[in-house]
Amino acid sequence: MSDVADQPGLRRSFFAIALAVILGFLLKAAFNEEALSAQVRKAAANVHAKTLIDFESADLSLADGPFPEFAIVVTNVKVQSEELCWLSPVAVVDELRLPLNLWKLLRGEVEITEVKLGDVNLQLRTTPEACREQQKTVAGGAVPPAPSAPAPTSEEAPLFEPPDSRGPISRISVRSLQVQYLPVPFTDFEIDRLSIDRLSETPLSLRTVGELNLGGATLSGDYSSKARFQIDYRHPGLTLNLTGTWREGTYALKVDSDVEKKELDLAGRIDHLPLSQILPFLKKYNVLRGEYDGRQVWLNLRFKSPGRTRWMDGVPLQVERLSFEGDLGEIEGGGFHIRRWNPLEFSNTEITLRNLQIEKLLRLFGRTELPKSVGALGELNGVLKLEGARRMSLSGEYSGLELIFSNRGERKSQVISLMTGVWNYDQGRWSLTIPSIRPYEGLFLGEVFVEGNEDAEQLRARVHIDEMHLGPEVQSLMSGGGSLGRWAADVEAAWNKGRVESLRGQILAQDLSVDGVNIARLRSNVQRLKDGNLNLEVRASDLGIEPTSPARAVLRPLIPVALRTDPSLAGAWMSEQLHIVFDVKENDSLSWKLRPLVFKGWQLRSEGGWNPAGDVRGAVNVRFRDRDSRWRVEGLRDAPVFVEEK
Repeated sequence: MSDVADQPGLRRSFFAIALAVILGFLLKAAFNEEALSAQVRKAAANVHAKTLIDFESADLSLADGPFPEFAIVVTNVKVQSEELCWLSPVAVVDELRLPLNLWKLLRGEVEITEVKLGDVNLQLRTTPEACREQQKTVAGGAVPPAPSAPAPTSEEAPLFEPPDSRGPISRISVRSLQVQYLPVPFTDFEIDRLSIDRLSETPLSLRTVGELNLGGATLSGDYSSKARFQIDYRHPGLTLNLTGTWREGTYALKVDSDVEKKELDLAGRIDHLPLSQILPFLKKYNVLRGEYDGRQVWLNLRFKSPGRTRWMDGVPLQVERLSFEGDLGEIEGGGFHIRRWNPLEFSNTEITLRNLQIEKLLRLFGRTELPKSVGALGELNGVLKLEGARRMSLSGEYSGLELIFSNRGERKSQVISLMTGVWNYDQGRWSLTIPSIRPYEGLFLGEVFVEGNEDAEQLRARVHIDEMHLGPEVQSLMSGGGSLGRWAADVEAAWNKGRVESLRGQILAQDLSVDGVNIARLRSNVQRLKDGNLNLEVRASDLGIEPTSPARAVLRPLIPVALRTDPSLAGAWMSEQLHIVFDVKENDSLSWKLRPLVFKGWQLRSEGGWNPAGDVRGAVNVRFRDRDSRWRVEGLRDAPVFVEEK
């Protein structure tokens, strides 16, 4: 049996390590630290005229961890430039190692084939706009620049400028690179285990790999994102492969390009990426404006370029699949091309909407407050057809809308079981047509049409109703246990910046019974007059006021006390016709005129109004048989007071 230490290969290894250590100590003793630092400073001064490089010390190292390594080690390196078109960078490197070839060093040759950097902190202090402003100033300045070779235009500039393949450096590695973009707070990313390897010299072939880390501060989200990337360059081709994760989502991107022809081909995917992470990121960097809430919504995307494309032309994309899923519902589309980004131009496409929850959709866009008259907002199923960015249409079915009615502290809901409609948008104007509405336990036969401009400052609406009635519970609530009857209407209106410009229409109703007031037929005509006032004329026939009606309690005090026991006042008060006219001014003042309302044995008429402050002034005349009584109406609009004139 032979001992492990007796193995010849192991003995040679121990001998080589011991020899290297001994030679290392001899070389370290022979090197002069001051002379080495001076040589490094001299080399740093010649790197670039616009770059200032400084460091703390330069020394010869014998080891990197437990293994022997002869290397020049430069510590606390600072690289700084004020060049605006480089974004005024400042880089701080805690340690820079330049490994040396021992055997060539023994022959008097210094060969450096690898550069190792430790932790690098790179700060970018200015914006690209500062560079453009500087270029404008130089172009328009009084002092012409010194003659030089013409700078390449943006059309001529290469996407990737490869290094000189004749240099001895074959590998550059960085333990950690942290990049901070100071113009935008909390914007940084980190690349770990970054390495650049020269695979061949002719043709030049390079490979760059690393791990990209985007922190929560940069992404404005709750989680960081990690992505592995690899960039291969083999003249003239450049290939990028990137795969990463972001919370529960994943993403990937592949780019193939030709740096000489300035062409590229790309493909990418996004799977189950939470919108709650994407939206704050886009908002932070001014891609989106406003408030958004993407909770419980996920994005899926497949895209690629339509073959080789010149990158100077804006890189058109073919979107193979685009979908959103989650509590919001499902939104799915694809099969369209984005031809241009600014202005946005894309091919025709269709997007399918399934169970789209309107309340959650509004919440996505930061709309969380709903009118008190609206309960549930329901869901939408339909198809959105896009004909470019300025023309589209949406057709589908809307169900589950809940309207809230309240009276005397009680609330009832009227659910719209189904609405069908078509919404069209064309070059800044839109229209909505609703030909069918089905209220639960109710009826709607008619059509609603609304149109307006893009910012809804100009609106026009037309409502035609052949017959409508609400559900029995809502009718009972709003009528005090009676019925709102059946309604029909034809109304047209127009608004400009929130102001009513025109209004005209007629509203008909039959078989009303509201708080003990029964009306067989009612007709209302409404119109906006030339002076801006709103005129409403109401006519009713076969009017009856039951003894238990609250209206009876209002009218009874107007009858002289001595006559209140007259037999004609017993039972229901019946009148063949009611005719009252209202005029509403734009300053919220109102006037009314009640034509004689004739009951059996007595009648009343009234006129008056209130001012913008709500102060009421009016008169009521009551004739009972051959006796007249007059009343003044005073007080406030919400609390009128009747004062009898003696």
